[in-house]
Amino acid sequence: MAFAAAPFASSFALGAALSASSGAEPASWFFGALAYALFGLLFTVPAALIGGLPSFLILKAVRRDSLPWFVAAGAIVGLLAGVLLLSSGGTPDDQREPGWILLLMTAGAGAVGGAVFGLVRETRGRLAVGGGRAADVV
Repeated sequence: MAFAAAPFASSFALGAALSASSGAEPASWFFGALAYALFGLLFTVPAALIGGLPSFLILKAVRRDSLPWFVAAGAIVGLLAGVLLLSSGGTPDDQREPGWILLLMTAGAGAVGGAVFGLVRETRGRLAVGGGRAADVV
């Protein structure tokens, strides 16, 4: 479940950042974020599979599989995905988002994905171990 939630969260975070930077009215940011987020899944799902899965396995192997480490790993994966996008010449709009802004957006989206991954994984672990009481989840 965490591997499904992380790319969606990253995609919506990236969509929100792109929508807010578009110069449109704030009332239209929600729909812009949804449009960018749905398109962003083409970017975040492969990034989660190619970078997120090995990061998770490495963190698990060195016994650092906790929320702060997932956030840091997600930011690094997002940053690397942004570098790969910029090195290929692809950017949404050269006039609107300079490369460093795009790198910040992808690193932030990766960090959000890592945080959601860690929270979903931690919550599911508590439900399995703690007997499923609602007080344990919150």
